[in-house]
Amino acid sequence: MKKPSPPRRAALVAACAALIGGTAAPSLFAATYEELRAAAAARDTELPLLAAAEESAEIAYRRAQASRGAPKIEVSLGAASLAFGSASGAALSAAPQAGIAFPGGAALSAKSPLSVGAGAASASPSLGGSLPLLRGPDPGLAQTEELAAALRAARRAKEARSLALELELVRGLKETAAAEAALQAALRLEAKARNALERARRVDGAAPGGTVALSLERELRAAEGARRKAESARRRAGEEVEERCGFAPGADLLAAEPPAGELGLPFPRAEDLEEAVAAREAAAAAMILREESRRRVELAATLDAAAPELVAGSPSAAAPAGASILGGFALEFEGVKAGASLGWEFASPHAAAGAQGGPRLDLRLSWTSRPPGETARILREAELALEAAEARTRRALQEARAKLRRLEREREDLLSRGRAAAEELSFATEELALYAAWRERGVVGEAEYAEVLAALEGARAEFRSLAYDRLAWSLELRLLAGPCAGADAPASKE
Repeated sequence: MKKPSPPRRAALVAACAALIGGTAAPSLFAATYEELRAAAAARDTELPLLAAAEESAEIAYRRAQASRGAPKIEVSLGAASLAFGSASGAALSAAPQAGIAFPGGAALSAKSPLSVGAGAASASPSLGGSLPLLRGPDPGLAQTEELAAALRAARRAKEARSLALELELVRGLKETAAAEAALQAALRLEAKARNALERARRVDGAAPGGTVALSLERELRAAEGARRKAESARRRAGEEVEERCGFAPGADLLAAEPPAGELGLPFPRAEDLEEAVAAREAAAAAMILREESRRRVELAATLDAAAPELVAGSPSAAAPAGASILGGFALEFEGVKAGASLGWEFASPHAAAGAQGGPRLDLRLSWTSRPPGETARILREAELALEAAEARTRRALQEARAKLRRLEREREDLLSRGRAAAEELSFATEELALYAAWRERGVVGEAEYAEVLAALEGARAEFRSLAYDRLAWSLELRLLAGPCAGADAPASKE
């Protein structure tokens, strides 16, 4: 049903106010709903903080993603030295090397120790590579998943704040509309009490100071007091909304047409609600951390090749090394690093006549101490984190189901109230038309007409209040379902 325009509503309120001896404060301007929402968002101090937090979370996630997804290249001059001697002159030695590590764990390296001095120069270039066969623990994998979840949470927090701001505004406007309905009800009761007193004096001949007149006067004074309280409550409700939006006093807040609150929106599954999704994402990160903590063995295949030592100038007393090629494995477990390589070493071109190459075996073994029981503690911590995350997921799912049941009950209540409010508004509209015709024929006076006017305005205010309740209900459902579905950061994949 079409709502009254602000000028007509102001005229009706002014008519009622004139009949009871008061004045209606004029509105300075009529604010639309979009203007109110934009003004409330512009004055909010939390939205900029959430926007900054979202950007910071995205930077952290992109940094971790780039670190894991891009090869790491390292170039080093090694230990270089320059020595000066009176007999041999200057001597230079260095061990330049370069390496690249790929995201999957494969790695390549190259190095060439060299020396120059005393009329001779030498270099020993070599290449090395490794390919993981059994991957060890990767703390960065769980960290990247946590950062991705943090980014999604930051995005949702910003969007949820926008919806929460609108919900707060809607509730404030609803309180204003409810206060307006209460004011119209008080105006109607006051007009009714005044009409009863005038009728008793004019028709029934009630004498001033008599018991009947005094009783009716007391009812009128009580109605006037209730009306003043309702006016004060209406003013306070409007001032709270004006302060929230930064508007000057006097804005016609009742002119703000709220968007239609859709009560027929489909209910999401409890598993898809915002809090359940966030808890499930945290549990997924905890699961990755637990699985990574269980990885205790790391195994890789290795391949190393060296060119013959390059010598120029006067050869040294030691025979230059020949070329070699070796293949083997590297193992790491609980602080123990072991490796073995088997291959062939060829004779150097600078070796003495008759020198031959032969098989070669390289062994490597090292151990780094760890606190006793550290591995068990790390694993237990990861398991406890996973258990807590799964418990939070179950709790979030229970709370989500409870909230959905509450919203379902509220929807039924809103539908019932909507039917009753529509019937009341239709009756009040027909009654006003009937009383307007009677007033033109002189059947009813201004006091009776003012009472019907107030009844109609009260029905309209109640209908408007219900519209805000419907909008608030749909906003709550959107908050539960997640305000930015589909805007998640891409999950890191191994």
